[in-house]
Amino acid sequence: MNPCDRIRRGIQERLDGPVDADLARIVDEHVRACAACRAYDEGLRDAVGALRDLPPVSLPADALEAVWDRTIRSPRSAARFRPRLAYAWAAAAVLTAALLPALFRPVRTGPSAPELARARDDARYVLALTARTLRRTEQAGDRVVSAEVARAFRKIPIRWSRDVPPDSRRQRS
Repeated sequence: MNPCDRIRRGIQERLDGPVDADLARIVDEHVRACAACRAYDEGLRDAVGALRDLPPVSLPADALEAVWDRTIRSPRSAARFRPRLAYAWAAAAVLTAALLPALFRPVRTGPSAPELARARDDARYVLALTARTLRRTEQAGDRVVSAEVARAFRKIPIRWSRDVPPDSRRQRS
């Protein structure tokens, strides 16, 4: 599309009604510089002005009825719209038949009984695995701690006598 085509569209828009200032400025600058667009603008303004100067013509009362009879009410027109109308009705019927069961489906407020049972079983399984893992972790921790504590106790030169009461036990050097 060349620039003159865009400007001619802008000229038409300007004649149809108000346009933004940028478009009006661009069109005015181009029309001043381009003789062909200037002639187009003047010719279009003359045509629009001549049409606006024409006196209003009243339409005869039976003219509108004649137009309706030749277009909308004509047998050819009705025959042309019948297949489209039939397709529209068929599409509406198919859509209704497809969506109607959804309207009468019972509303579920929560999970079903089998879903609850499955969830309960899954939760029990997960909890059992977690408990087993915790037990093994505690056992491993106990083994590590007891090994560390035993090593530390072996380094401490404390001897406990079995015949001395616990509160009177003292460290021997």
